[in-house]
Amino acid sequence: MSTDWLFWGSALLAALIGAALLLWALFSDRSRGRKRCPKCWYDMDRSPTLRCSECGHEVQRERKLFKTRRRWRWVVVSAGLLLLSGSIAGYRVTQTESWASLIPNTVLIAGFRYGGSEGALDLLLEQDGINDGVEAFLFMHPFAESPQADNGLYQWQWRWLADSLLLRCQEDEPVLSLESSHLLRLVFYIGHLLDDDDILDRAYSLIVLQLDWVYDILESQQRDFSPPRGAVDALILESIDLRDPAASADRVWPFVNSENLWYQKRSISTISTLAIENEVAARRMIEMLSHHLESVRHLAMYYLGRQAIHESERERLWQTVQPMYKDESPRVRMYWPRVMRSKLSDEEMLALQLELLLTDDPGLRLGVLGTVHDLVWSMNPSDPDMADIPEQFIEGIVRALTFDDAKVVSTAVDTLALIPVHRACRYEPSIRAAREQIGEGFSQEKRELDEVLRQIEELPN
Repeated sequence: MSTDWLFWGSALLAALIGAALLLWALFSDRSRGRKRCPKCWYDMDRSPTLRCSECGHEVQRERKLFKTRRRWRWVVVSAGLLLLSGSIAGYRVTQTESWASLIPNTVLIAGFRYGGSEGALDLLLEQDGINDGVEAFLFMHPFAESPQADNGLYQWQWRWLADSLLLRCQEDEPVLSLESSHLLRLVFYIGHLLDDDDILDRAYSLIVLQLDWVYDILESQQRDFSPPRGAVDALILESIDLRDPAASADRVWPFVNSENLWYQKRSISTISTLAIENEVAARRMIEMLSHHLESVRHLAMYYLGRQAIHESERERLWQTVQPMYKDESPRVRMYWPRVMRSKLSDEEMLALQLELLLTDDPGLRLGVLGTVHDLVWSMNPSDPDMADIPEQFIEGIVRALTFDDAKVVSTAVDTLALIPVHRACRYEPSIRAAREQIGEGFSQEKRELDEVLRQIEELPN
């Protein structure tokens, strides 16, 4: 049972008693027209002079005889009760949240804007779940719903914070650092939170400025230039502007042509996301398939195997992809079956898989094993026989155990472990032979095959 009621109830009781005692001590004994000695409070209504006949104290003016009596000792007691109330409430807050939640948000924003305090910004983001909201939204962007402003800041505070962040990022242009990329991510989030085009326009213009700066450095062949990866990552991802996705695709295209694999991956990932609903970005993805860099073709095939592109360009995509099973790179050929899976019917894909399971091409062989593994993994667990898995699939998986490609063997072992034992048992001799043939670097695969063989031995005759 929660004890919150005990803490908050005690704090409220102490506050009420302290407030009542304070009011009584300061205002309960007013003169109400009576003359009283301000020192001993003796009744001086009948006194002909301004000197108290009780204590001898003399005032200079008659109006001082009409003062309200203040009981300062009780004021101290009431202040102690109010302090106790605040301490109880503060203790409970710091136990469930942090002491920073006691500082007004406006004070924290002002501390960051005028004092340059990164600590104030950190404290602001730590409370109210703001950091969680930023990360959750940006992870799903650009297809996430707009975030809701329900985490403790008023709209004017959000706008003031966004303006402060943008001013910080613009102090030393161009700024390319982990700090500035983090600040831009927050501005980006606030713009969508408030649906404020002015904030988004300012943020995007700053992103474009920094991207142009990076382009210039890359084009000048400054090989020693190595900006923080997180900063470039943020710039590329946040260049996704749904109001102008075609321009966004063009904005990150120079990174595709760079020789830096990490830049290529981030930029192609961004364009593939835009290609789902934008024709220009979709055409960019198709253009990558004939790129002179093997890494660009490989990454383009990888992302095309994970998600579709705009429907207006799909037919052209299939025409371009169709002959790529002959690409000179096995890494490109490896993703060819995955890309074709979204084009072919189930029957056509099954026929292609059966054909490629018997191929000697290492790229196609690994690619089709990946699609078979996905198919077996997705089978309905209520079907213990996996009736939809043809016998030729199991035969091809067992045959792949004998290949000299480490990735092929590892994928084949993982897939075989998912096949029902009573269907794999007929291949026991081949599995044992493959187990003995596997080299020393496959300890995990050997253990998985040993488990398969153990289960086969335990089958009833």
